[in-house]
Amino acid sequence: MRQIRQSALLFITLALTAAGCTTLPDVKPFADSTAGLAAAAGTHYREVASDVASLKAVQMLGEKDAVFQTRKKELEDTQRTFEKTDKNLDTLFAAMTTYSEKLASLVAAGKTGAESAQSLLDSVQGFAELASTSGFPVGAAADPITKGFKAIADEFTKMQAKNSLKDAIAAAEPGVKLVAEQFEVIYGEAINQAANGIRNNKRLAASDAAGPNIIGFNDNVEHNYNAYYRFLNSFVTNFDSQAPESFWRGFCRDKTGPCQAIMELEAVGLVEARMEAIRPIVEAYKAEIMSIETTLKHRRSTSKAVIKAVQAWALEHQKLRRSLEDGTSLSAFNLKAALIELGNLVGQKP
Repeated sequence: MRQIRQSALLFITLALTAAGCTTLPDVKPFADSTAGLAAAAGTHYREVASDVASLKAVQMLGEKDAVFQTRKKELEDTQRTFEKTDKNLDTLFAAMTTYSEKLASLVAAGKTGAESAQSLLDSVQGFAELASTSGFPVGAAADPITKGFKAIADEFTKMQAKNSLKDAIAAAEPGVKLVAEQFEVIYGEAINQAANGIRNNKRLAASDAAGPNIIGFNDNVEHNYNAYYRFLNSFVTNFDSQAPESFWRGFCRDKTGPCQAIMELEAVGLVEARMEAIRPIVEAYKAEIMSIETTLKHRRSTSKAVIKAVQAWALEHQKLRRSLEDGTSLSAFNLKAALIELGNLVGQKP
């Protein structure tokens, strides 16, 4: 009987011990996805950085020097802003990756005490490097970006040592959440400024390559075409008022005196001949503009996907913290799904 009681007590003790233990989740999918996010995002913003850096301000024919100097400075500020943003994004994603990998390695090793908490705290030091505004141009354009980076740095700097890994992850949660919030501002603003700089300068370059005044002449004629036809129709008879672009019958009204329509029609002939002569140049210009806009549209879509993936990263971190508390599995499904979308966009050629 005593042996049975001892066995029963041992069984109960083991059962209670097992019930008190929480199975640690596999954090490797979270760490691997973070590294994948850093790589995909880096491909995108480095491509934009290279494009921005290649831009050159060229003074257009007839452009006043003061106007050109202002435009040149705006471009240089945009280039400096994105060059520094590019470096800070490298720092940010490196810090995210370091933190995620350290977290995964600690959990995999079953280390959850004060020593592991300190190790995790040490791994977030990379975020503090984002506080510096050195290299950014002074001005309102760069302010949202510099403030966003500094806010992230300041939040992680507040982290203090904890007694357990679970508490350390909870302490990191506000910083991780802020990464997602501020990243939307940082990335959105930086990509928008870069896109405007690229669009403005490349459109001017395309117009300059087409030849002096050619695009302006073409646009002016196209814009005023119908109005000019209505003007010409005031000199001729037998026309359809509902179709002013239709050809003229060529008969002057009796009361108009000298046939001014003939002179106007001759002028139209010269204009149309000119339009026909420049058509290949104009079509090449329009094709270049379409290419520019298509590329920028694709980059905007990709930037939204990058922001979405960073937000998914922050949400997965919340799930990870809960997984450590209740022992549920962690698949990082949302982050993986966001990465698939981002990867498809990064791999596409606009």
